[in-house]
Amino acid sequence: MDILLQADIFFFVSTIAVIAIAIFLVAMCMYVLKILGDIRYIIGRLRKEGDFIIEDIEGLREFLKKEGKKVTPLGQFISLIVSKIFAKRERSSRR
Repeated sequence: MDILLQADIFFFVSTIAVIAIAIFLVAMCMYVLKILGDIRYIIGRLRKEGDFIIEDIEGLREFLKKEGKKVTPLGQFISLIVSKIFAKRERSSRR
């Protein structure tokens, strides 16, 4: 075979391989871009929901600050009753 013919065949095969690889890379880039778009959407939703959760927690904190003063005597009463119950159990178990 002539060297020029071999070179032409080599360049033809190389060109086909480069085109195939380029098509494969373009297809892969399209999938990666689609995945990145989905990730961007998910992160946006997470940010919104995170903001809503933070607002809810802040509202709960404000409610507890306002209403906690009303509940404090009740909590102290319950704490006193529980401590008396456990104190009686400890005394009865020692005998």
